[in-house]
Amino acid sequence: MSKQQIHKMVDELPEQFEETVSKFLEFLLRGLDDESLSQEEILAIAQSEKDIEEGRTISLDDYIAGKRI
Repeated sequence: MSKQQIHKMVDELPEQFEETVSKFLEFLLRGLDDESLSQEEILAIAQSEKDIEEGRTISLDDYIAGKRI
């Protein structure tokens, strides 16, 4: 896809999506964070993976409703 095609899509974008698309484009332009994870972050990810494997999860709807595991 060319930049010209992308510009055309942006020009045709409904107004209600402008803020979302703008934030997404800003995210893409910032690039990836190349900072290494801290030990605390690595441990938190490992714990999260264990929770998922062991079924200690709730749906987004239940979370929003304030339900707990």
